[in-house]
Amino acid sequence: MPIPNHMHSGFIRKIALHYQLIVIMSAGFFLFCASIHYFAVPQLLALIEKRSKINQLNSYISSSDGFDKIKAEIANTNALLELKLKDLPRVASSRTISDVLDQLINHAKDAGFQLTKIQPGEGNTIGNQIHIPVELEMSTGYNSVGKFVASLETVPQLLRVEQIGTEAQSQDTLLVRLLVTCFIPSQENQ
Repeated sequence: MPIPNHMHSGFIRKIALHYQLIVIMSAGFFLFCASIHYFAVPQLLALIEKRSKINQLNSYISSSDGFDKIKAEIANTNALLELKLKDLPRVASSRTISDVLDQLINHAKDAGFQLTKIQPGEGNTIGNQIHIPVELEMSTGYNSVGKFVASLETVPQLLRVEQIGTEAQSQDTLLVRLLVTCFIPSQENQ
């Protein structure tokens, strides 16, 4: 039985013939909209914010008490930065290798590691610091390795992870070997 030739059947046939083009055009339009949303809009907002800051500074410069306003804003920014510095963990300038190793052991225990070996190597004096390599061997679960390395990243300027190696001990336990360089101020600078 033939399909009756209604008003919309011609339109449907055209869509059926050009569906690939319609899909490609739709995908292109979607990508265009997404790129505007994720790239152009944030750039525009940042530009507007910077323009606002420039206009504010221009108004400070052109006003009679503009220097005092700028000076107050700088003082306010410095106060905020000092508050952030107070929140950072303090690093004593007179720290020793045992202080750094204690902190390293605490981070390992917090992450769930069981230390089996800690062996400091011979230190090298570079500039105003002594660089001491420390070899660590510990066992842990699979999830603890990332937690431990992430916790080491919060320790400012104390150590650097040089090498990391893992070996499966059982189905859910790893043997982890780390080579860490500890940075200790040399005695001459204290």
